[in-house]
Amino acid sequence: SGEPIAGSFSNGCTLSGNSVYAAGDEKGLYAIDANTGQLKWQYVADAPITSNAVVSGNTVGFVTNKQNLVFVDSANGAPAGAPFTSPAVIHDDIAAFGDQVIYTTARGRMVSFDTSSARAKWDVDFRSLKPTGNFTIFNDRIYVNSSNFVICVRASSGSAIWQENLGRDLIGKPAASDSGIATLTANGELYLLNTNGRPMFGKPASVGVPAGSPSFVGNMVQVPTANGAINLIDPKSGT
Repeated sequence: SGEPIAGSFSNGCTLSGNSVYAAGDEKGLYAIDANTGQLKWQYVADAPITSNAVVSGNTVGFVTNKQNLVFVDSANGAPAGAPFTSPAVIHDDIAAFGDQVIYTTARGRMVSFDTSSARAKWDVDFRSLKPTGNFTIFNDRIYVNSSNFVICVRASSGSAIWQENLGRDLIGKPAASDSGIATLTANGELYLLNTNGRPMFGKPASVGVPAGSPSFVGNMVQVPTANGAINLIDPKSGT
C-alpha cells in the first residue's frame, strides 16, 4: 500500500476508473492508484485550492482562491489549457457532467463550462444560491435548492424543466434517484418529490435539526441530524 499523504482533504475525493483524485486544502492535487494506494502524480497549483476535484472528459478540474477554474490531464497531471477566470466568486462545490464542469457563483448563477471548447456552454440566473452546496446531478438532470424552490434543469442546456415552491427555506443540496428527489428545510422537514416535482405525501417528514444534506442509500433516504443520529426514511411511505 502507498504512504499516507499529509494534508487536509475536507472537500473529499473522486473515484474515476482505477484512480482517486483529491484536492488538499492548500495547493496540492493528488492522483492515487485505487488498487495499491500508490501516488501516481501530484500537481501543485499557483494558489490554494478551494473546491473539490472533478473528472471531466480526460481532465481533472478544480477551483483556486483566485477564482480560476484549472484543468490538468487526468493521466499525468500536466496542465490542460489555460485556466478560466470567473468574474464572480465560485462556490466550493463543483460537479461534472460529461465534458462539462458545473458550478455556481456568489451572484446566484449556475454555469456550465465546456472543457472541449474551453468556454461557458450555458449560464442560468437563479433567485438564490448558497455557498455550502446547493445542487445535485442525476442522469441528465440537475436538481437545485434555490431559496424556497426545488428547481430541475437539463444538464445539457440549463433549460428549466420544472420548479416547486415548498414555502420553506431549503438548505444543503437535494438528493436524487429513480425513486424521486429528497430535500431538507432549515427546521428539519424532509420533503419527498416525484420526478415531476410534485410532493409525494401530504406533509413532510420531521427529522430534527439537520447536520448535512440528504442522500439515497439503496431504496432509503438517509438524513444526518445534529443529535448524532442517522435517520432512514422510506420514500414509498414517507416514514
